Formats: sequence, C-alpha cells, structure tokens
Amino acid sequence: MSLIKTVPWKLSGKAMEHFRVAVKTDDHCGGLLSVLDDINSGKLQLWLWEDGDGIATFIVEIMIQRDGSKEFLIRMLSGEGLIEKYPEVSKEMIGYAKEMGCSRVTGYVKPAIADKACRVDGKLDPKFDFEERYIVMAKEI
Repeated sequence: MSLIKTVPWKLSGKAMEHFRVAVKTDDHCGGLLSVLDDINSGKLQLWLWEDGDGIATFIVEIMIQRDGSKEFLIRMLSGEGLIEKYPEVSKEMIGYAKEMGCSRVTGYVKPAIADKACRVDGKLDPKFDFEERYIVMAKEI
C-alpha cells in the first residue's frame, strides 16, 4: 500500500479519473482549473493512494485555526476499494498529518456518501475511528 503526495500532471488512467471525480464532490472549489491553480500554489495538496486492490485521490488543505492549531482537512476524495482498506490508509494519512504539525484530521462528507460508506445502522462505523462533530445544513436561495 502506498499513500504519496503528488501533482496532477503525474496522474494517469484511473488516478486521473478519480482526481476529476473528487473535484466534482466539492460544490465550492471553483472547478477543475481553480483546484489545479490551488495545488500549484500550495494552497491545496493532492494525495494518491494505490495498492493492488484499490486507488483513491485525496485533495486536502492544511487549515490554521484561530487558536493556532493546524487541521488536515480532506476537502475532496474519490476512489475504489478505499472503504475496505480505510484503517491502514488512515494510519498513513494521520502519520503525514502529524509530520506537518497537524493536531486533527477532518473530512467533509456528503450525507448520501456517509450513509452508504461510513454508517452502519445509522451510526458511524467504528472502523473509521472518527466522530461526527458537525452537521452542515444549506438552502439555495
């Protein structure tokens, strides 16, 4: 298994496909060109996970909170086989986040994805080792 920080122009095949899908999961990212600019400027980071059974791309942002703490924020994600391998991938991701001085890993997940991939009987699956802290509600006006 391998989790590496990379750049979009090094992606091909399924990795590139998942990168494009990941960008579409964030309604407020400004689209593909905006995300590419943000990765090139260092505002966002692109991470690729691959092993023989799956592949995923993570687009993350290191957020500095008002109290000075750093948060490894998973803003966009797409992949296959990740749910089954999540405990191992999570350990690697947390290790990288700690190396960058982060004290928290946070992921934004749309309700339909959370229900399908992260919940068992309406509760967060214990294998994710995360807790739900916020529910974000929105209304288009």
